[in-house]
Amino acid sequence: MTSSKKISDDLSASGQLTPEQLQQAAADGFKSVINLRRRSPS
Repeated sequence: MTSSKKISDDLSASGQLTPEQLQQAAADGFKSVINLRRRSPS
C-alpha cells in the first residue's frame, strides 16, 4: 500500500491506491474507501 497511517483500530489513511492495492486492502479486511480527492477543473 502507499504510505499509510493507522488512525485507530477501525480507521487508516493513505494516498491514492492502485487497483492492486485496493484488492489487497479488501483482502486485508477493509470494507470501505472514502475518496477525498477533488475533481480537476474541466
